[in-house]
Amino acid sequence: MKTKILMSVTLGCSLLAFALPAAAQGNSNSVHTVEKFDAKFALAPTPDAPPNARGTVELKANLRDGAGASSIVAGLQGLDPGDYTINGVLASDGSTVTLGTVTIGAGNNGNGGGNGGNGDTNAPARSRKGGKSNATLTPPDGLDLADVQEIIVTDAGGLALLTGDLTDPAGKSRASLNAIVPITAGAGAPDAIGTARLKSTTRKGVRKDTFSLIAANVPPDTTFTVNIDGTDAGTVTSNKKGKVLVKKLPPGITTIGTVSLADETATEALSASF
Repeated sequence: MKTKILMSVTLGCSLLAFALPAAAQGNSNSVHTVEKFDAKFALAPTPDAPPNARGTVELKANLRDGAGASSIVAGLQGLDPGDYTINGVLASDGSTVTLGTVTIGAGNNGNGGGNGGNGDTNAPARSRKGGKSNATLTPPDGLDLADVQEIIVTDAGGLALLTGDLTDPAGKSRASLNAIVPITAGAGAPDAIGTARLKSTTRKGVRKDTFSLIAANVPPDTTFTVNIDGTDAGTVTSNKKGKVLVKKLPPGITTIGTVSLADETATEALSASF
């Protein structure tokens, strides 16, 4: 799982005592990678769209160790008959990926049935009274749906007609993420075990995040540098029992893929990748 998220919180610098989750006290392999993600993009028309065009795109993922169910459901209304591409803009690098296509037929005043899908997998769209067409799409292989922060619907010529953006304070798009990952021991703490957790919600462009990383079997009474995707994010100090907690992250961080701890010699003690 390679989850990318927006952050706006602060870093906890030390801790004297805390409890490590029971699942991590045996070995790191007992901690499963879990991701639950649910987003609904409210699509608004661009100046090039028909005046009554609108729609929604829903992204859902419920994964355990990379396996599970993921889906994309696109509902479009008010567009002319034709083929439309659902594109996703990624928070991690700003790139655009194709999520699938929807075909709108000529029925129901230009808003009939169609089909949607990705690659060779197509699912029939269900035509609803009033010209609303829904299509269930198969997510592209290897795509982390939680990395999608914007949806753009384009026509066959590539013209953007509908958009929805999680970062838009005036929009109605929303998302929630709940992720748990095991930490990976590094050369500076080869016996380290633990977990990292992230809970995030986004509404009206505002994110609220809760983050924690708890680990044991690290060098005691040691100050570590916290790195977020290679960027220095402050320090944290382990206690005399060799336990360490990072419970918050600093303001100004825009994405998070990997959080790691490095000792004074820049040797990595552990990392957690979302």
